[in-house]
Amino acid sequence: MDEQTQDITTSAYQDERDELADLGMEESQPDNLLLEAIRAARAEAAERHIYDMDVPGFRGLLVLRLVPVGGRKGSIIRERWQQSKSPDKDTNLNADTIIAALQEVCGRTEATGPVKPLDPEVPVILDDRLTRLLGLEVPTINGQAPTARQVLFTIFGAAHDPDLAIQRCGGEFMEWASGADAQVSEEALGES
Repeated sequence: MDEQTQDITTSAYQDERDELADLGMEESQPDNLLLEAIRAARAEAAERHIYDMDVPGFRGLLVLRLVPVGGRKGSIIRERWQQSKSPDKDTNLNADTIIAALQEVCGRTEATGPVKPLDPEVPVILDDRLTRLLGLEVPTINGQAPTARQVLFTIFGAAHDPDLAIQRCGGEFMEWASGADAQVSEEALGES
């Protein structure tokens, strides 16, 4: 479309809008109830993709909010696990899965209360900011900032057996994620 044609089209559109306004009519807007229903459905679908993991040793007050790990990330984690010669490779697999799935660190004021972000403005993740907020010391090498894995092991350090707790929590999350994927696939097939 050349510039002159575009100006004519824009002008005609503006004239039509002005006429509607003069008659006390506005352009039709999407029905607010329709938009609210769509937003509610989207929020409900998003909720099915969230897994809140209580961190052992914090009496249900510290929560890791996790989401399913994408195929590429999952493949990288599994490949690293398969190539590992470490005796802790299973624990590391679960730790890395939790880290990859982390959306943000949250909390509750009581064990059965609602889960809320630790910082509603900027999501808290597994880094030195979290350890400062919790008043935890993380052993690091040469004063470097701690890695996400070091922070995860530190917060799970309150459990009776941190390695076992990480393995159990990671396994429960993976079981949930595979079940959630199947449920979403079934729902998608039923909506055509």
